[in-house]
Amino acid sequence: MARRKSKKLWRRAWGPFPHPEYQVWHSMIRRCCKPDNPDFPRYGGRGISVCDRWRDDFMAFLSDMSPRPTRTHSLDRFDNDGDYSPANCRWATPWQQSRNTRLVHRAGGGTYLRDRWFAQIRIKGRKTYLGCFATHSQAKLAYRQARVRARIAAEIDAATTPWVGR
Repeated sequence: MARRKSKKLWRRAWGPFPHPEYQVWHSMIRRCCKPDNPDFPRYGGRGISVCDRWRDDFMAFLSDMSPRPTRTHSLDRFDNDGDYSPANCRWATPWQQSRNTRLVHRAGGGTYLRDRWFAQIRIKGRKTYLGCFATHSQAKLAYRQARVRARIAAEIDAATTPWVGR
């Protein structure tokens, strides 16, 4: 019976095995592909998947992403609604990670719900609905335009209202 030669995952000549990167890759796979994972509803359950190149090949992941620059860097997706792929991922600092969350995107005027972005603005304590959009950038643009219009209206109102205190 002939022995099948197994493919070696890592060679000692390359240095120590990159355990932290492997842990990141393995966690990414579990979040997106394993329904019994506690984080699955926020990732795989939301439609986020791992590209075919990375799904079964840690070495492809490491080749595309390279080792982490520092211990504090973590895997981050540019587009939070996009898949894990070489074009959408980076090693990010904790500060970059904190600026790239769904909660921060909501602060820009859009709220994500059921595959749509809803934009609204609060003017003088009243919420005004601006519309429903396919992308976050469209909702953010509507919010910015409404904010500019509200600021102009407030300046006109202040300029035309007689000041009683004089």
